[in-house]
Amino acid sequence: MMANGLVGLALNGLKEAFYGHNSDRLMVISYSRLVSNPAAVIDQIYQFIGEPTHGHDFDNVAFAEKAFDALLGAPGLHDVRQQVGAVPSRVILPPDVVARYAGVPFWESDTEFTRANTAMV
Repeated sequence: MMANGLVGLALNGLKEAFYGHNSDRLMVISYSRLVSNPAAVIDQIYQFIGEPTHGHDFDNVAFAEKAFDALLGAPGLHDVRQQVGAVPSRVILPPDVVARYAGVPFWESDTEFTRANTAMV
């Protein structure tokens, strides 16, 4: 979680893009919004990139990259379930780490100084 660590580096990169000069080219999509209303979010993506919408079958999107995941030593890392939807999961992080990052994410609350687009369906 340190600024130059695996999570901190990614989070800081996202913040730089979100508030940066080219933020109008960025669209931030919440996982929970995507899995709860995939058709509407995908339509927003097409609108954002200026392309006509296409039909998608959100009940048939299974994917697995077993060989690559095996090379990483992380079996199942890139497995995608058959149907798009939220899956309840158990929090495995320590409570102090969860508390540090709890609350409304910056991309949903601190949008005054950005031109980034957020999927809000």
